[in-house]
Amino acid sequence: MRIILSSCDQIYRSAPCCHSDGRDCYCYSCLHSSFYSPTPDTYQCQKKICYYIMNYGPAYSSEVYHYLSESQILENNFNCQSMNILSLGCGFSPDLVAIERYITDNNLNITFNYLGLDNSPHWSSLGIAHPYAQYYLQDVLSGFKFSGYDIIFINKLYSTLKKNGQHSQFVITDLIPSQIRRDKREPLPPVLPSQSYYSRL
Repeated sequence: MRIILSSCDQIYRSAPCCHSDGRDCYCYSCLHSSFYSPTPDTYQCQKKICYYIMNYGPAYSSEVYHYLSESQILENNFNCQSMNILSLGCGFSPDLVAIERYITDNNLNITFNYLGLDNSPHWSSLGIAHPYAQYYLQDVLSGFKFSGYDIIFINKLYSTLKKNGQHSQFVITDLIPSQIRRDKREPLPPVLPSQSYYSRL
């Protein structure tokens, strides 16, 4: 995580502002506008993406790490095994940061393949270099399959689609009804920030 943050800091300091209208470059206001104003939530500016990662990245990774800790999903289902992970709207892969750290911290014997999909090319230089991680520039609305994956992360994708009025186009099509019913009967543990993990970043 430190390597990603350091890289973001260097890019942020040197990258030009994406605005060509003469306004001062202030990425906080751009992010605030993406979240709370009628403008679309987009990630097409390298400087804005770096600001986003530096300010929110450790917290997102911490939330995934804490969920793994509370749910024990890896220990109970994948120890001494291999798993396939799909990350939709992967961004800089905060989920992969958390999984790698969690497996190491808990001495788990787990190998995995990770596929990250995102529609912005600006994340590509900031993704984690991992021998079993692959990244593809793809709009998830153009179609994909859930089958073949053991864990699927949706991260911030759905809230971005909802903000941009595209959420109704995102439909889960290849889950069988029994899986959907089981998930409704057995809610997952809540995701809360993990101060212990956050402090070690």
